[in-house]
Amino acid sequence: HASALTMVHRPLRELVCALVLVAACLLARDVTATDIANVLTGYTNTAWTEKDGLPAGTVYALAQDADGFLWVGTNSGVFRFDGFRFVSWDALGAPSLPHQAVRTLLSDRDGSLWVGFVESGLARIRGSRLTVYGTADGLMPGPISAIAQGPSGEVWATGDDGLWAFRGDQIGRA
Repeated sequence: HASALTMVHRPLRELVCALVLVAACLLARDVTATDIANVLTGYTNTAWTEKDGLPAGTVYALAQDADGFLWVGTNSGVFRFDGFRFVSWDALGAPSLPHQAVRTLLSDRDGSLWVGFVESGLARIRGSRLTVYGTADGLMPGPISAIAQGPSGEVWATGDDGLWAFRGDQIGRA
């Protein structure tokens, strides 16, 4: 009896397999690789170099402020880019920043631009007001490697020798 049952189920199984195969063939679509140039339509790729005013050397940091300016941290300091040209911080006629390479930048929610230096120190630019923090303010000597803003608005800076929190104009070691 087992062989008779197998004989009945075998044609049914073959029919189901054939139907599945036909359905798979009918539903199958050609698969091709996507040409990346066709996906990224509406975008422009532009490279800026020294001839456009970007200083020679390494770009370490980028930050965009609420006004849309792109701030660039380089071996030669801080530069503002308006979409057409690069202008050094010093050429903007503002108070002078320390003449050091810039490792990190942060544009925070209150409009301040924070600048972390490669050698030592941190600066906060808010409007035309510049505040420079250093060892006299409780920072340890050494580079500032990252700056971030917390959910409550506090700004955090880290370096080789610690972590600091800035709340308003107050600084504290974390």
